[in-house]
Amino acid sequence: MVGKPRGSKNGRSVRVYDPSVGKKVYCGTRYTLKEARVLEREMERKFAQSTVRVVPTTVAEWVPLWLQSYPRPQESTRRHNAYMAGQLVKRYGTVRLDAFTRREAYKLAKQSEGMAKVAAAMFSDAIFQEELFAGPSPFAKLGLAKSKGRADCLMLTEREIVDLASWAVRKLGSYGEAHFRSLILFAAYSGLRPAELFGLRWTDLDYKAGTISVVRQRRPDGVALPKEGRTRLIALPNAAREALMAMGLRGHEVVFITPSGTPLTRATHRYYWATVRQAFTDSLPASHWLPERIRNGEPELAPYELRHLCGSLMADKGLSARDIAHHLGNSERVCERVYLHTYAEAARARVQEAMNAPSGSQLGSHKQVNAPS
Repeated sequence: MVGKPRGSKNGRSVRVYDPSVGKKVYCGTRYTLKEARVLEREMERKFAQSTVRVVPTTVAEWVPLWLQSYPRPQESTRRHNAYMAGQLVKRYGTVRLDAFTRREAYKLAKQSEGMAKVAAAMFSDAIFQEELFAGPSPFAKLGLAKSKGRADCLMLTEREIVDLASWAVRKLGSYGEAHFRSLILFAAYSGLRPAELFGLRWTDLDYKAGTISVVRQRRPDGVALPKEGRTRLIALPNAAREALMAMGLRGHEVVFITPSGTPLTRATHRYYWATVRQAFTDSLPASHWLPERIRNGEPELAPYELRHLCGSLMADKGLSARDIAHHLGNSERVCERVYLHTYAEAARARVQEAMNAPSGSQLGSHKQVNAPS
């Protein structure tokens, strides 16, 4: 824009839009309109050149743009991707995207399949969505199976859960006996998510009515509503109630705390859980599915698997997907696909009992036919 300068009757001021600041800025004054127009065109070209899109070339440059431009639908997935992407920046921030080798990708996949899957998605978007460099992706055909979530995970038995809890007493001493043992048993029989356990308060428990009010979770970024905002009033099973009654540390607002009395968090829980889990895993026979899973490079026992044990127990007792979904705070579809594990031996026994029971049908009146040898 060309106009007369303020406080002067002579000359022409030049103001041109600068995209970097989002407004017109003063660029100078010329005595004639022709000179002012020349300056205006010169500054417009300059600003246009300065706003040429900077193409990210390194991992550190691409990560923030990727998180912003390609967010995943679920909030939990977005948080997971942000954390894993941050770890990738720490390891490979200065590495150019087109220089990331397949050998490095393979090494990362062996160390952390979760981080490798996030990196694979990030490189795929860089190639096919942004065309930042020519493919193929270094993570292509590395055998990173698409996650089925926890739909196929095996479950501990109730006896093994009791054994796991007993290791808390043996490894954590008085804190394990008075607190962490109860936490493990309560988690297994209540089905609360770890973050919901950390946010639980004594006032959320009603022993007389036999209920638990699940109204908050404690995440690394603070206290919030449960996942997807699904607050719920659920049953307090007797086994979970007995676990709480056995606790010795009860003089605080929150139920589950550290030895120093601060609320338990994911980080502090991870420390104590790792100690107990290792001792329990070492006590299992080599033929057990858990040590075998670890030998195959798959994850160790996670706290979240106690929640899936609860879902499996409820399914095994004949509860419907609708009832289990309400208790766990999930949709029926998720429960049917993910949580409804049953123990194979018990399932076979129930089928055998049902199929071998006397029947009033006409099948029994037919002449018996010898089975083929």
